[in-house]
Amino acid sequence: MGTSGFSITILNKLVESRYQVKVVATRPDKPAGRKKKLTPPPIKKTAMKLELELWQPRRWDDYWISRAAELEPDLIVTAAYGLILPEKLLKVPSYGAINVHPSLLPAYRGAAPIQRVLMDDQSFTGVTVLFMSKGIDEGDIILQEKVPIDDQDDYGKLSSRLAIRGGELLSRAIDLVAAGKEQPIPQNHLESTYAPPIAS
Repeated sequence: MGTSGFSITILNKLVESRYQVKVVATRPDKPAGRKKKLTPPPIKKTAMKLELELWQPRRWDDYWISRAAELEPDLIVTAAYGLILPEKLLKVPSYGAINVHPSLLPAYRGAAPIQRVLMDDQSFTGVTVLFMSKGIDEGDIILQEKVPIDDQDDYGKLSSRLAIRGGELLSRAIDLVAAGKEQPIPQNHLESTYAPPIAS
């Protein structure tokens, strides 16, 4: 489940792995630009090119949750998706649901961690793979890696680097989860910070 360019790299890494991607879920097409032309999310073109089944639910209601259950998935993976997953959906896969988040959680939870870390002039950030919970980016951490921020980094460059690292970290995390060898670490919620969306 993903929407932005960040999630494309994650999807490609999954497709290259030994694991089968049954369905790609993304946000619905939405109007963009001055002419308000209906525009697909970035990941949609990638999913279609890869000939993967594509879902675009507006929200995860009982209909879509039942469709997900019919797939009998082992795992749900999300990356820069942008829709809240209800607890009922998180319980569908046998191994749970995991998220690839581009920050060193519990720092920069929320929708815009890459933009906010640059705006705060930080010298490093990172990628976290975590189990999903009902709270936003509050689940237990499976793997985490620190990534330095270079002076020439802008959103595009940093996002690309984090996505590549995130894909590599995700592959390792799935292997651990599949083997039952993961050792999830609870987050310290007292140290959490929030990265709210960037207003357009």
